[in-house]
Amino acid sequence: MINPISLTELAGTPNPPGLREDEIHIWYAYLDEAGFDDMANCRNLLSMEESRRAARFHFPCDRRRFSLSRTLLRLLLSRYTGQSPERLQYLVGTHGKPSLPGDPLHFNVSGSRDLAAFAFSARQSLGIDVEYRRTVPDALDIAQQYFTFNEWQALNATPSPLQTQAFLQCWTRKEAFVKAVGQGLSMPLQNFEVTLMPGQPACLIHIDKNPAEASAWSLFHLEPGRDYVGALAIKGRGWQLTTRILGPYSGPADAHS
Repeated sequence: MINPISLTELAGTPNPPGLREDEIHIWYAYLDEAGFDDMANCRNLLSMEESRRAARFHFPCDRRRFSLSRTLLRLLLSRYTGQSPERLQYLVGTHGKPSLPGDPLHFNVSGSRDLAAFAFSARQSLGIDVEYRRTVPDALDIAQQYFTFNEWQALNATPSPLQTQAFLQCWTRKEAFVKAVGQGLSMPLQNFEVTLMPGQPACLIHIDKNPAEASAWSLFHLEPGRDYVGALAIKGRGWQLTTRILGPYSGPADAHS
C-alpha cells in the first residue's frame, strides 16, 4: 500500500498515475467518512442514467453511496484517460461489466456497505468483488445450491467460527472471476472451483473440470481493512498489485495472491 490520496488531489491533478502493462491498480474508498461530504459539488458529473439509477435506491444512504462511487469512478477514469470526467461515456454490458469504447483501459467496480473498490489494468479484463464480513446463517444451504460439491464439502468441514470467513472468501473469488470473464452471475458458479479455506492461497482449481485452463488465471485475496474481504481475478501471471486509499482513512489494506 502507498500513501492515501486526498479528494482534492484526485479531482485536481492533471497527471495520470503510471499504469504498467504488468500492473494492476486497486483503489479503496470508505464512503461514509466525513470527508466525502465535501464532494457534494462533484455529483453533477454523473450522467442522467447514473442519476436515475441512484434515485432508484430506497434509502438515502444507499443513494449517497452509489452517487459517490460513480463520481469517484469518473474522477479515476479521467486520471487514467485524460478525458474530462463529465464527458466520459462508459458502457455497461448486458451482465453489468463496464467498459470504455475505443480505449484499451480495463476497469471494474465493486461495493459493499460503505466500501467502494475500483480496479484498473492497461491490457487485460479483470474482476473485483468485496463483501462486508457479516454473519451468513444459511451459508451451507447457499453453498450447496451454488458452489461445487468439493467447495461445499470444504465449507462443511470448516470449524464453525471460520465458516463465514470461508464462505465469503469463496463467494468473492467466484464473483471476481465471473466479472472478469464478463458474464456476471449468468455463468453457473458450479462451472469452476476455487480455494476457500482461511489461510489457503487464493487460486482457481479448475474451469469446466479443466485445471490447465484455470492455471492461466491469477486470483488474489484482498484485505481492504476493517470488516471487509475481497478478491480480484485476471487472466495471466506475474501481475504486480498497487493499492491506494481515497480520502480520509486509517487502517490496513493489503492484497495477497
